[in-house]
Amino acid sequence: MAATVKYERIEKNCRSSRNPKEDAGIFSILSFWWMAGIFKTGSKRHLENCDMFPLCQQDKTQENTERLSQFWASQIATSGRWRLIKALLKAYPFCDYFFVLCTALLGAILQSLQTLFISFLMVEIDRLSDSNTKWAYLHGMGICISSLLRVLLLHQFMYISALISMRWKSATTGLIYQKVR
Repeated sequence: MAATVKYERIEKNCRSSRNPKEDAGIFSILSFWWMAGIFKTGSKRHLENCDMFPLCQQDKTQENTERLSQFWASQIATSGRWRLIKALLKAYPFCDYFFVLCTALLGAILQSLQTLFISFLMVEIDRLSDSNTKWAYLHGMGICISSLLRVLLLHQFMYISALISMRWKSATTGLIYQKVR
């Protein structure tokens, strides 16, 4: 017999009424520093419902469902066909998709640069002399910098991709519930 899971509703007035990401700067967003408070709390004790941040407005199911409903209705009206994927793509800003594409491409370029710097470093190690080590250090620094940038881009790529897919899922689920009701 399967165990029954009981879920508790997250109280709205337990924690601050704003998500810290809404006030975060560019460096805080790049390094996910806006999450430091919840990480600190989670390292000291088990997280509870009151510790969770409220959702950003653009991540709420109702807003995503309404946005998708509008774009899907216009898609049906203009083409006469039910093209849900086109409605999903149009419902969210193009800059999000462009950002995901750019971070993926830049990550691939940085991966190639790492390989290039490693090959240059190997050549420098083969002909290493005590008087001329500056190129070896420069190639090593190139490896470190390209690795750091690649990791930052990879985390942003994965975060934004997951955020887009979460919005798509909540919008389509909300749309299905609207149709069923």
